[in-house]
Amino acid sequence: MEDAGDSASLAYHDVDFTRSGGGAAIILGREGEGLRSEVRDAVKSGKISTVHVPMAPDTESLNAGVAGSVIMFERMRQLFSSREERNVQPE
Repeated sequence: MEDAGDSASLAYHDVDFTRSGGGAAIILGREGEGLRSEVRDAVKSGKISTVHVPMAPDTESLNAGVAGSVIMFERMRQLFSSREERNVQPE
């Protein structure tokens, strides 16, 4: 992802997908073309936040489908963990 403007991209594991009132949409661009210009403009203006999957140095790229899967897995992991914590009854 190119420069996100005023807001820096967060690593996917640093995003709180459980915050109340906050929905999340995962928008993936084509691997060769990236995101549409309207989405890039929304990122630059701060209307959309970006996340990334950290990679080892000298790694060229990560398949968009794989990156999206990693991010979606983390979102669901957090949501399920949060749901389990709320349902736990004290002994």
